[in-house]
Amino acid sequence: LLSVFLIWIGSRVEMAFMHIAMTNDVGIKRALHSTGIQGRSLFMFRLGFATLAFVALVFAVLASTVFVGEDESSETAMIGMLQPVAAAGGFIALVLNVFLRNLVVPIMWREEIACHPAMGIAARAIVAKPIPILAFVVVRTVWSGVIWVARISTACLTCGLGLLPIIHHAICAPLYLFDRLYGAYVLEYVVDFDIVPDESEVG
Repeated sequence: LLSVFLIWIGSRVEMAFMHIAMTNDVGIKRALHSTGIQGRSLFMFRLGFATLAFVALVFAVLASTVFVGEDESSETAMIGMLQPVAAAGGFIALVLNVFLRNLVVPIMWREEIACHPAMGIAARAIVAKPIPILAFVVVRTVWSGVIWVARISTACLTCGLGLLPIIHHAICAPLYLFDRLYGAYVLEYVVDFDIVPDESEVG
């Protein structure tokens, strides 16, 4: 239940933060209200993926018990079999999270569409123009290191209080704002419509 709640609140806040970044309107209540439909769609997709991942993990654990014995080394053997599965699952989850957060969410917000159609648009854009996306992935990887350094520094300078999400995101808000807008501007080069609104639209 806690995991489901975290997925739900994370999806809603992610869409709301995209609205704030694009419109420069810091009203959290307005942002949550205006992105409610897209936030629920993002939540349902992530919940489905998390459910499939959980089922796959349970299946892997049960399957590993078939191939190991009951001796003292069985636990070590089971861990050895599950490590590649966990590593592959973690990598897939990481790629999917970057894909959703930086490419799909801006399209969902701009076009006011659900998650699946936005994923289709983003996937076709990647196939059509892979070079800007590849450059984005490289820069995004380096930028992730910067965010982790900021996370650790914030925690150290605040005696651990910076590990609390609300404090960490308040201090590191400019970094996360750049992270969202960078993906949106990259999309400007690979899709056939504007992602970032101009001043007249925002006004």
